[in-house]
Amino acid sequence: MRGYLMRGVPASVRMDAWWMSGEAPVVPPVDKPEGSMQAVRRSPVRLVLLLALILLADWLFWGYGAGVSLVLFGVALAATVWLVSGRRDWRRGDTLAALVFGAGLLPVLDYVHGLSMLFYIGSLTGFAVWVALNGQGRLADLLQAGVRFWLLAPMQVLRDARTGGQAVVQAQDMRGLLRAWGLPVAASVIFLVLFVAGNPVFENLVFRLPGIDGDVSRLLFWALVAALVWPFLVLQKMRQRMRVPFDIPKAPRLSVPALFNPQSVVNSLVLFNLMFALQTGLDAVYLWGHAELPEGVSPAAFAHRGAYPLVLTALLAGLFAMVSRPYVQKRRGLQALLLLWLGQNVALMAGAVLRLDLYVDAYGLTYLRVAAFIWMGMVAAGLALIGWQVLRGRENGWMLARMAGLLVAVLYLCSFVNFADMIARFNLSREPDVYAVQGGGRAPVRLDGDYICALGSMAMPAIVEYQQKTGQAVCGAWNMPAYPQIDNWREWGFRKWRVQRYLATDTAMENKL
Repeated sequence: MRGYLMRGVPASVRMDAWWMSGEAPVVPPVDKPEGSMQAVRRSPVRLVLLLALILLADWLFWGYGAGVSLVLFGVALAATVWLVSGRRDWRRGDTLAALVFGAGLLPVLDYVHGLSMLFYIGSLTGFAVWVALNGQGRLADLLQAGVRFWLLAPMQVLRDARTGGQAVVQAQDMRGLLRAWGLPVAASVIFLVLFVAGNPVFENLVFRLPGIDGDVSRLLFWALVAALVWPFLVLQKMRQRMRVPFDIPKAPRLSVPALFNPQSVVNSLVLFNLMFALQTGLDAVYLWGHAELPEGVSPAAFAHRGAYPLVLTALLAGLFAMVSRPYVQKRRGLQALLLLWLGQNVALMAGAVLRLDLYVDAYGLTYLRVAAFIWMGMVAAGLALIGWQVLRGRENGWMLARMAGLLVAVLYLCSFVNFADMIARFNLSREPDVYAVQGGGRAPVRLDGDYICALGSMAMPAIVEYQQKTGQAVCGAWNMPAYPQIDNWREWGFRKWRVQRYLATDTAMENKL
């Protein structure tokens, strides 16, 4: 039956007469504003979980040093992320993500410091992003989503806080909430006051509750935990925005035919090899052959001045090799020149390591010099990777991905090394060659004694062992590192426990502190 449309009939009347057509009208759903009370009620589980995580953080961290408590909180937060995601099927990739997440927690379980916290935050972010994106996308997409997560998180917290506040203020059923909860809350407060006044045990229990003592800093701590945790609970809201790729404008192509072309690359490789051969020859004579240096050049200056600039030289060489790779990829003669130049750069790095070793032997070891050793080794490994890339004809992306993996692996291993103890042991093992007047006589003192004492409690085994062996005090009462204390199980860390156990094996060690 063909319907008849009457012009001018109000829309409400037409809707009321839907039964005459035999079909119910399709009414589009009305989206509730985010600030409505109904929107707030849709996420009570997240609010309960947020409160639970805040209380857990208060129980684990407030008043205690960081340690195994970080691991427990990280596991709880990861489990909460999985719970609120709605996923119930466990896939093969989820096992790998869980293993990577667990590996990221191990550094803080060993010792809490800047590098271990970096892996801790990275593992939490990586697992959360993996769950939010359902394990889809390439590694580069997941890394980009992790960066976007922390860029979007502050705005999401502010947006949800504003939305929740508007929902409470503009709620239409606020009167109903007052009717339902006004009397119970008021009466409970009265009874609480009476119980506190009439029962000392009850009073002690109440005033031991978190925040009752009026500690504003504790409330700020709760707010900070809430701001950090909330984005992990609302990952679904940010999922689409985390998927959006970064709008990075492409760099304009530089027209440099006079700089990079087949002929200029050939000339550069020939000239570079000759220059590096001269540098390698000088190293062979003076550095490796221990020949007498020219007049006016001290061994310290020769060792120190050549360490760090040669690292920059090798980096520039690696950059040139990456840029010039397309010109030498299919020409074996140029490949041989490039590989010869890369080999000379590796020899250059070996010379830089030896220079730094000589300088350290003269002036001692520091954190910066340890980092320089590690950095030089990575640069040498990178040059070897570039050589392999040239031989196998790989793209630059292949090489950069492996260099990034090497960097992460090296930093991860470094997070488990007690560099403070290693530096202290090395410096204390050197023969004293500096003297100062102490107590009317000349007593040997170490040039870096203050630096050793500033290394902290993780250097205590080396310091105490040296004092017992020589009978000489390295640190005074004003700069002696604090004894590593684990006053509560929350503060337990494997490295701290190991140092404390080492010091506690001999009571005389503790007495000398």
